[in-house]
Amino acid sequence: MESQEHQDLVKLIIEWAEIKISPGKFSMLQVDNSSFNAPSIFNSIPDVFYEDPSQSLVILGEAKSINDFNTAHSLSQYKDYLNYMNNREGYIVFACRWKIIKAFKEVINSVIISNNIKLKNIPIFLNGDLGLID
Repeated sequence: MESQEHQDLVKLIIEWAEIKISPGKFSMLQVDNSSFNAPSIFNSIPDVFYEDPSQSLVILGEAKSINDFNTAHSLSQYKDYLNYMNNREGYIVFACRWKIIKAFKEVINSVIISNNIKLKNIPIFLNGDLGLID
């Protein structure tokens, strides 16, 4: 079972996604939890996934704690997710605690550069210490 911190960060991604998803289509949002699995993206399963082909919109979300944002497993996930989003319309959203945002961004930028990934939108980082700001 995921830690409470991880669950809170996933919840933050879901709240952010609710703002971007058209009314009536929220049921298409898929969350990886004990009762349901989001779809596999190459070899990884994101915490939050939404795809609406009619709007050409993808939202892919991943929550990371200070203990797992820079592990080999996480680096493999980032590569899978960023490659999936390569030249797709939509958002890749990462949620983490404030104290690791800078290091997390550096890790993501390194994966983007080393894999020659071309994103249509820059990755979004949500601050798990603040929540969503109205």
